[in-house]
Amino acid sequence: MNPQERLSQLNRKKLCFQCLTPGAKKGHYGNCYNTFNCPDGSHKTFDIGYHVLVCNRHKNDPQNQKLLEEYKSRYISDSLHKNFSKNLSIAFHVNPDVKKSYGSQSKSSNEENLDLAIYMLQTIEIQGEKFNLFYDTGCSDLVAKKDAITTLEKMGRATNIYSGVLTLSGVGDNQTSCEHGLYSVKLPLHDGREVHLSGICLDKITSKFPKYPLKEVEDDIHRAFRAQSSKNDPKRLPKLPHSVGGETDLMIGIQFLKYYPKKIFSLPNGLTLYESQFLNSDGSKGLVGGPHRIFSEIQRNFQGNHVSTSAYVTQMANSYREGYERN
Repeated sequence: MNPQERLSQLNRKKLCFQCLTPGAKKGHYGNCYNTFNCPDGSHKTFDIGYHVLVCNRHKNDPQNQKLLEEYKSRYISDSLHKNFSKNLSIAFHVNPDVKKSYGSQSKSSNEENLDLAIYMLQTIEIQGEKFNLFYDTGCSDLVAKKDAITTLEKMGRATNIYSGVLTLSGVGDNQTSCEHGLYSVKLPLHDGREVHLSGICLDKITSKFPKYPLKEVEDDIHRAFRAQSSKNDPKRLPKLPHSVGGETDLMIGIQFLKYYPKKIFSLPNGLTLYESQFLNSDGSKGLVGGPHRIFSEIQRNFQGNHVSTSAYVTQMANSYREGYERN
């Protein structure tokens, strides 16, 4: 299992996920130690911590990797545990012994855990200017970057509908001020129609995403599509752009689900090809989401760290995610 799956199992069985003492229930009294808790400061707002084996969010942190080795050295002995226990992992590099013991199905599962995922990202072009879209079902309405709004206003495509300061509240009543108010923006669909989206305006929506090249991803999708049926012609699939990523200009929330990309084809590991209702900047309509080895390689090297998958997280979303995991 990966750390999140372990946490889900413990929660389902109502077992303590801080000390992992066999049979110890959540909220138990007595010897509930935190020696091997994930040390990241984001957990300190809660009464109970996450054992290093169940913290999915920080599984690639060097501190957690070191802590895991200390835990294995102290508690997993040769006489009491089988080989797969000795090779307990949080980052999921496939172990040859595990492949041999559990066969092809286990191998497939582990290989899928190696791949990190890309969110649904798209770059569109309006009157010669490019805008990066991020489709986020965890967001409610539209969130627009101030620089993008300024550019759209000059085009006559953005209108201020409330200019006062807004206070945004998250889990734990964490609050963030939105000083630019609410805006309505007008975006062109691929068929020439216009769509009106509205929401808040912030100086910065997310951290910067890396640039993801999509040529090899598209080739893999085409191979899988052909393999599914001899009648499948990849030329019928929507074409992907050369790459996606960069600063987020517009984050489109679930309020505007009817304008989300339409799913066209999925691989067994979850990698999915979509057709967008907006044109990519190169005139194509393809968009991709889900895991792929290219995304893993890029994210693991992006800015020299292993936690860039959280690049999309704003302060509010970060608070929500912590609360969700806790409860």
